[in-house]
Amino acid sequence: EGYYYMHVGGDTIVNGITCRNVSRNIMHSDGEYETLAISFITYMEDDKVYYLQNHQFYILYDFSAEVGDSWTSRNPWEYFNWIPPEPGEDTLSTYTVDTVRFVMIDGTILRQIYVSSSSMWYYGGYISERIGCLGFMLPGIWGIWDPPVEGIVRCYHDNEINYSTL
Repeated sequence: EGYYYMHVGGDTIVNGITCRNVSRNIMHSDGEYETLAISFITYMEDDKVYYLQNHQFYILYDFSAEVGDSWTSRNPWEYFNWIPPEPGEDTLSTYTVDTVRFVMIDGTILRQIYVSSSSMWYYGGYISERIGCLGFMLPGIWGIWDPPVEGIVRCYHDNEINYSTL
């Protein structure tokens, strides 16, 4: 079975904001390595992670949100190589926090949130500080479209934590 490999590369400046470049790659089950053309740009401020889409930043995750709080974000049509909807069609979804929990990963306590969605776009699992969504990094229309390889986070590492489901 193949997997996605997401890598945070160098920094870039967008509208005066220092951002991070995130590249997407696929390691196919036959061993073929593929670099995908569409990567994305993110930054974090005040416990919120933002991502750039169509020259505008949208909230990807809000770790300051409590149960019942919500945020609205643009559906990532382009990321999945889909044709965006016609003007006037729904391009936004509202995500409402249903659960907040704290988990210890590699000796570090991390906040995790679980959200419900106002549309068919949704996250595929808990969203964890530092790691992101444990289902897939961005919301998607799961069941209608599935990634070319399994999307769940298998592992993550930085200078302080190592997370693995393997």
